[in-house]
Formats: sequence, C-alpha cells, structure tokens
Amino acid sequence: MTRKAAVAVEQRLRALGVYRPYVSADSEGRVFVESYPLTAVITHGACDPEMGPTECVKVTDCTLPRLGQDSTVTTSRVFIGQAVIGRVAEHFLAFWDVAHARSVEQDYDALKRTA
Repeated sequence: MTRKAAVAVEQRLRALGVYRPYVSADSEGRVFVESYPLTAVITHGACDPEMGPTECVKVTDCTLPRLGQDSTVTTSRVFIGQAVIGRVAEHFLAFWDVAHARSVEQDYDALKRTA
C-alpha cells in the first residue's frame, strides 16, 4: 500500500467519524488501522465455499493488557463486495469512547505514581 492510498483511506475513515486514524501496511499484505487506543488489523481470510473470499478484521485495545485481560475486542469476517473500511469504522465508533476513557484514566494513574 502506498502512502497516497493510505492517506485516502484515512480521509474516508475521518469522514465516517473515526478519531485521528492512521493507516499502514506490512509486506505480508496486512493493513493496520490505528485510532489510539484501538488498532484494527485487516488480513486476507480463507475462501468460503458459498460466499467467496473474505477479509478478516481484528480489533485490539492496548489498555486491556494493563488490566490483565486479552487485548482482542472483536473479530469479524467481511465478504468481498462489502465495505471493509466501513466495518472498521463501525467497530471503532462502537468501542472507542470506552477505550479512550480507560486510556486517559491509566495515563493519569501512571502520572500520579511517578509524581
């Protein structure tokens, strides 16, 4: 993915209401969408015999491991022809407020401990 393509996806996500998205990709074809403290990883999934090829979306929250919980918030499969970016935006909008409040609280607690 070129940086120009990533910026176009970021603009689309911002238009859908995602707070400060950052999009990148790795050499294995995975696409990463970050909106701190959430990260979505989009990977190519298997081919469903009835529905066709799929994309897998996994959303993680970096504040959960600090509480001793698994970082995975949700996973979903998106079939070809459906809007993957729209699904990522839906997940971010559903989970971002709670995750952000938790990250602010954790940052505040960390500052209190160091002072």
